[in-house]
Amino acid sequence: FFFFFLMIRRPPRSTHCISSAASDVYKRQLQWILPTLIHLLKEENDRMKTQAAGILASLLQDRPVFQKMAADAGALKTLWQIINEFEEKEEEVKAKQVQAMEVNELQMNSRISLVYNALQSIVFLTASNEEIRKSMIEKNEHKLLLKLIECPEQKIKIAACNCIIHLARAEVFLKGQLVGAGVIEALTELLAGTNEELQVLALSALSNLALEYQEDICKNERCFIYIINLAKSKNSTLRYRSI
Repeated sequence: FFFFFLMIRRPPRSTHCISSAASDVYKRQLQWILPTLIHLLKEENDRMKTQAAGILASLLQDRPVFQKMAADAGALKTLWQIINEFEEKEEEVKAKQVQAMEVNELQMNSRISLVYNALQSIVFLTASNEEIRKSMIEKNEHKLLLKLIECPEQKIKIAACNCIIHLARAEVFLKGQLVGAGVIEALTELLAGTNEELQVLALSALSNLALEYQEDICKNERCFIYIINLAKSKNSTLRYRSI
């Protein structure tokens, strides 16, 4: 499987004729590997699923053709199953009050990498596909993203926040569902933190909401104060995003 993956190449950008033929070959390669990846994402072995999710994410990045193929093949449903399973296990651990030291660290790291790769795939799928954004919000999957923003694992927070940035570009009535679910409050908590990368991402998501929901942002006094304060930051990116 991995040997064939290494053989997948982008079509050359030389002459139109050669490029067109190579593009057809490239599409056929993707058509072959996509069902294989989705099948591997359903495996019991977390390590196998993690590798498959990582490959899927790398193939989805900046490849609109493959993004559409993956969406049509139902990749999103499989990715959300992975994330839901992670959240259920996290809730189970909390319910049993299991101490962190009692959890197998290697197993936990494997799960975190798996969820991160799955979220990255969702980030690329939602980047330019309004239908996927609509589907996710209508199925209330954004509520799980808001939970993941509270996850102690930094990389999962970042990936979840990137998903929210794209969802915040959805149509106005869909944005309203985000606001109603508490997205402004969740992003405010990131602004209140000390991690500048998360603060930049939170400000980016708020910027996408601001045109239609400026009043809601301003009504949240904590959020508004943090935005004003970050506009005075020494970090030029934070200043720019705040303004």
